[in-house]
Amino acid sequence: MLKEFKPNPAPKLSREEIGTIFQNADFHTAPKECRKAGYKISEFQNDIEIGAQKAIMSRRVGELLGFLYKNDMKIQYEIPVLLKKVFEAGDYHGFLKNVHRFKIHKGLEIEIDKSISHLLNKGQNADADGWRRKIEDLRKGNS
Repeated sequence: MLKEFKPNPAPKLSREEIGTIFQNADFHTAPKECRKAGYKISEFQNDIEIGAQKAIMSRRVGELLGFLYKNDMKIQYEIPVLLKKVFEAGDYHGFLKNVHRFKIHKGLEIEIDKSISHLLNKGQNADADGWRRKIEDLRKGNS
């Protein structure tokens, strides 16, 4: 007789445990655990803001922006400020991707041009041309 092996479902985490995950800036695991346990992400606003501060301090702003975009969240930091932090960290692809995602280019023109120039200097011409077209469409209001 064959024995049937079924994985045991992972136990659901408590509200406090999920809050701690958000506070530790784990914006990948926390939303999954939140949904699994049946909570709304918006219930963890204070924990998310603590985690956001930690993400900024540890130069992981790109992850934070991805989380904010996917979950349509607002936190204590304005998106243009976070975008500048990504640029300052030297994540030029991440910066351009999030500029395009959030459709924000005003006030970031210098950073956008420098990011595209950096990609060109690194020989990433196709990427630079692609971002240039996408940002130009954004400026014209086509996206």
